[in-house]
Amino acid sequence: GIFFGGRELQPSHRLLGGFLSKNFGDVPSSEVVWIDVHTGLGPKGKDVLLVNKDGRASMVQAFPGGEVQCNDDADSSEGSQAAGYELVCGGIKSYYGRFFKGGASATGGSAALIATQEFGTLPGIAMARAMVIENRGYHFDAANRDYWSTYTRDCFYVRELAWKASILERGSTVFHQMLKFGATRAGIFATTPKPAA
Repeated sequence: GIFFGGRELQPSHRLLGGFLSKNFGDVPSSEVVWIDVHTGLGPKGKDVLLVNKDGRASMVQAFPGGEVQCNDDADSSEGSQAAGYELVCGGIKSYYGRFFKGGASATGGSAALIATQEFGTLPGIAMARAMVIENRGYHFDAANRDYWSTYTRDCFYVRELAWKASILERGSTVFHQMLKFGATRAGIFATTPKPAA
């Protein structure tokens, strides 16, 4: 495949898992709200929130105005940015949810609200083409790897001010909605700091 994940858990995941266990292992998973930010799938500049079916109702409540799609339901993902995610084995929720108190359920899920915010960059076929080109260059033209790597970079990073501005605006909106929802779940009332006089 183009992106082979390896045969064992990679060091970054081992390190993050250890950090979460040590520093947040006593935090009830029901108080955890986690947004994993991605770029790539979907129309340029448009974002969606991808979540498992069991978390969809909470996501709609937590993030008003955001488009919420299920990433583990083949019936509802046809033609959406979530299409294909139902085929992925080993997602962020099933793995990282276990590091919080009471995190893993019998179905491998977690009471934590863990979702992906996916910002679109290129149409899927253009993205697939660019990644195949970069992969071929990587394997068969090592002297020019820097050049070939621009194909993959451009799949995930649009070098336009309007795209960057939309990422910052929607990212900020979702972040603040996440803080408010997380505080509500944890029984903490979110307050807005008063501006300095």
